[in-house]
Amino acid sequence: MAPERPSRREILASAATIGTVATAGCLTGSLFGGNTGSIQAPAQTTVGDPLGIRLSDFGPESSVTLDFVANDARGRTFEGSWSLRTDSHGEATLSTTDLTANAPKSTWYGSERGLQVADRSAVDMILHRLSSAGLFSSPSTFVTGDRTRAELAFRARSGLLERSEARGSQLRVLVDPDISRQPVETNGLVGWLYEPSTSGPHPPVLALHGSHAAVPHRLSKMLATQGYATLALQYFDASGLPESLKEIPLEYFDNAIRWLTNRPAVRDGGIGVLGISRGVEAALLTAANYDGPTTVIGYSGGGVVGHGVAGVPPRAFISRPAWTRNGKPVAGSDSVATVFDAVEDIYRHRCAIEPLPNSIRSRVPDEILQQVLVPVEEIDGPVLLLAGVDDREWPSAPVSALTISRLRRRDSSHPYGLRAYCDAGHVFGVPYADYTGSPSNDEKGGTPRANARAAADSWPLVLDYLDHGLGREA
Repeated sequence: MAPERPSRREILASAATIGTVATAGCLTGSLFGGNTGSIQAPAQTTVGDPLGIRLSDFGPESSVTLDFVANDARGRTFEGSWSLRTDSHGEATLSTTDLTANAPKSTWYGSERGLQVADRSAVDMILHRLSSAGLFSSPSTFVTGDRTRAELAFRARSGLLERSEARGSQLRVLVDPDISRQPVETNGLVGWLYEPSTSGPHPPVLALHGSHAAVPHRLSKMLATQGYATLALQYFDASGLPESLKEIPLEYFDNAIRWLTNRPAVRDGGIGVLGISRGVEAALLTAANYDGPTTVIGYSGGGVVGHGVAGVPPRAFISRPAWTRNGKPVAGSDSVATVFDAVEDIYRHRCAIEPLPNSIRSRVPDEILQQVLVPVEEIDGPVLLLAGVDDREWPSAPVSALTISRLRRRDSSHPYGLRAYCDAGHVFGVPYADYTGSPSNDEKGGTPRANARAAADSWPLVLDYLDHGLGREA
């Protein structure tokens, strides 16, 4: 077994502190004399965690240029440079410079304690801030493909004629090759359990797909790499399950949580539920009914109950309910239609998110709206929603805004918020995936570059919310 991982808070604290402990991946050098200059950095880090790069011996209060270069799975070279300023001891870290200027355009709607960490998304996800090398290179984003890791090389240089120089490299790990994968076909469940390679016990996460029944395997592997025992659950379009997103009993998710949390290598003390698209409704409904601490992450969905769906892939909305509890529809078909008609009338895919809930309320009687809104204030833990403003498949931004507005109106004591990416569409989530082709077309919205940048930028935020609500390993 590999040694247990520190918590994310411990990693962040160590990355932000200048220390004297030597780490792997460190090289020093000097040209024409002067200060030597050195870089200390771990030889290997996990994508979403800090790089942990520290500069020293570059002279006090001096300017240092930090260059990065990496090759992606397509053989393309990406590079970037940033300027840092050393302190009075000649030391600096990435936290001393501003990397946010190149961030994807987004807006935040949530609580003041909403763990926004926009600044650290730049530092922790440096690969998506690099640009294609070459004079005639078209705008592109770093793609890892099926690779489980990427090598990042860096150089620090300072002084006249760059008389101080140091080089280093680091492996950025997306997926730990030693995580375990176990098919689950028991207790009426269909899914795949991904468990970390460390000894645990591990905090549990339930991962839910949307109306296309595309089980989030890659995202679940990345969560397991971060220390979470992750059950990627299928809830229709499989033997013994409903044929499509219609009349899904919420008790199925309750059963999945019981099975997952009763495993010996899974830690007590709460559950994380991550939903994608329509799976966000299931995640929020399940969490609101769960008796215990819960952390919810939602991509491209929200807490407004929608219609059932015919077919996989989805062919049409139908009047039958998407979700039931105790055999009864969670929301009436007429109320669902009234709310979504209002959403369609007012939403223009603009990045001004905060006014949307009041605009919808002005068109829908409160008694109808309450029938289709998930009672998210009953969730005992943090709620993070992520949406693309240019989502053309589902109105994820306005329904997420309604969800966050309800938490705000109920004065939730937990962190909550919506990060809405202005140019992204419906499909984003896995960092450094290839978002060209069908995932980024007119039907789903966004552009390949915008969706890829939203996926990378949001990943540290996802990890922070999970760590805040669940921690990592004991």
